Parts: sequence; C-alpha cells; structure tokens
Amino acid sequence: DPVMNNISDGDRILIDAEIGNVYINPGKDVVQEFKDRIDEQSAGSAPPAMMPVTETKDGVRIKLMANVNLLKDLELLGQLFCDGIGLYRSEFPFIIRKNFPTEEEQYFIYRKLADGAPSKDVTFRTLDIGGDKIPAYWESAKTGNAFLGLRSIRFSLKYKDIFTQQIRAILRAGVDCDLKIMFPMIFSLEEFMQARGMVMECVDALK
Repeated sequence: DPVMNNISDGDRILIDAEIGNVYINPGKDVVQEFKDRIDEQSAGSAPPAMMPVTETKDGVRIKLMANVNLLKDLELLGQLFCDGIGLYRSEFPFIIRKNFPTEEEQYFIYRKLADGAPSKDVTFRTLDIGGDKIPAYWESAKTGNAFLGLRSIRFSLKYKDIFTQQIRAILRAGVDCDLKIMFPMIFSLEEFMQARGMVMECVDALK
C-alpha cells in the first residue's frame, strides 16, 4: 500500500472514520479542525435555541452569518436560522492534500458550498497559506527564511496561476449566488488593486 510505505516510526496519524481519509503527520490546522468537530459532536446534536429572525430590540434587522471550514458543516446550517456563509476558509482542501487541487476539483467543493449556503449568500476567502502555514508538498517551502514573509495574498499574487485557478473556480461556483470574495492579509492598496484586477480579468475571460 503506497500510504503504508510513507509511514515511519513516531509518525502521528489522524484517521477520519466518517469519510475514510488518513492524514500522516497532519498540521496544526488540520488537527484543530478535527478537535473542533469532536467538541461540537460531544456538545449534543440539538441545535442551539435561536430566534427565526435576528434583530435588535428596536427592530433593526441583522444578518447572522456562519463560518464554514468543511462541507460537513453545511449539515448544521440546515438546523440554524442563519442568513448565509459569512466566511469560508478555502485553504483547508489545499492543506490536507498531496498536491494543489485543480480548478475543477475546487469548483466541485465550492459549488456544494454555494448550493448549501442559506439564501445563496456566501463569502469565499482566497487562499491563506505561506510562511509557517504551508502544505508539505510545496517545494518552495524549503527555500529558507525569505519564504516566511511570503504568505496570504502575497503568496497568491506571486503564484498567479494558482490564484487564477482558485478565482475562476469561485466565480463559476457562485454564478447564481450573492457572491463575495475576501482577500486575506492585505497590507497595501496596491495589493488590493492587483488582486481585484486579477478577479476582473477572470470575470472577463469567463464571459
């Protein structure tokens, strides 16, 4: 078995028995994600008490949005009175794999999120990796300390092919949604304008 050949004495192994995935030496983000899932399950299956409509005492309507990391989180959304997905952290499918997901693989995940979002309202945060949070398969991570400053939107703007594939997948998946795109850790107006410009180029190309 190729998986068994990659396991050595002392390796940490995480098994997701629900869908059959095995993670060898998972990163802190992956471990924390599964710990959060266990905590949610142990808290009981009954959804928290919520009002059907969220508003202040003087009648001002407030949108109550949910944060989503995994497709499995959509099951809980169906039991809650929330107005949409306020943040989807898109890096998780990148971190748990052995290579970067293709545009089509990302589209498959994003489309399920869009279909499951209440009111078709969803905000995708683009890839937030780099520095000390980088997939093990990314060879450039071995280039030294200079790489630590290349993270979040700076990573995406440097590796534009990866960024473009993600933006295209997001736009295609959210074509019939109230779609919003969030860029992580913008440091300057120039970075924002460059990232936004690439989104608009993808919009024009997809037309």
